[in-house]
Amino acid sequence: MTQINLSQALRNQKRIKEMIAKLSKSISEYNSILEGGSREIDIHKAIELRDFLKKRLVAVKMILQDASRPIQQQILEVSELKDQISFYQKLNVKHGKALTEGFHPQEVSYNAIIRKIDVEKKCARIQHEMDGIYSRIDEFNNTHFVELEEVPFEMIDSVSIKKTEL
Repeated sequence: MTQINLSQALRNQKRIKEMIAKLSKSISEYNSILEGGSREIDIHKAIELRDFLKKRLVAVKMILQDASRPIQQQILEVSELKDQISFYQKLNVKHGKALTEGFHPQEVSYNAIIRKIDVEKKCARIQHEMDGIYSRIDEFNNTHFVELEEVPFEMIDSVSIKKTEL
């Protein structure tokens, strides 16, 4: 077991997810090959490693969830603020006269209550609020520690996957 801060644990989680994705891609790519072709990996070992990493990922997620309980509200607030930005960015803000598309274009007039400039200002305010929350989350993640088992990343070599794929 190694003691690391939450930021490092999050990076570890990301690395595990990336390895799972790469293993999944390789397993899918090399599981069925042309007769007489060269299989670049040991499929059974790759699946075994992928299953091991999936279990490790669940364990890391649980540790992170437990450790981040004190900042869970800020994490949820950021999620909702991101959703707000997405909502405003997708909002139809057409305003004024325009021509329709097609064989017989016609002039139409749009009337938007919330205009493009309003959306830009609102998104900038939301982003500023998110930045403040991110700063508090980052401070927490850098000053709180968890115990994690190190992932034996050298296990990748045991499945004989080409280095260029990982």
